[in-house]
Amino acid sequence: MVTGTIKSIANAAYGNLYLEDETGEIYVYGIYPGYGATGDARKGLIDAKGLKVGDKITITAAKGSYKGVAQLVSGFYFSHVSN
Repeated sequence: MVTGTIKSIANAAYGNLYLEDETGEIYVYGIYPGYGATGDARKGLIDAKGLKVGDKITITAAKGSYKGVAQLVSGFYFSHVSN
């Protein structure tokens, strides 16, 4: 589980964003509304929750990497606080 501030949103439809906490910034490749979401049910969480840059969000996600760079993948939304 990770809590951090949304620094930028790369793809709102799929929930791809950059998250920053006290350890630094990391790319999040997908935030879904919950376990078992498939197909189009995985899309639209950012708009549905009204998430924006500066909000503090808590997600659960697996550690992964892309081309040797660490990232979080297939995250599940837990909660957020609007800025």
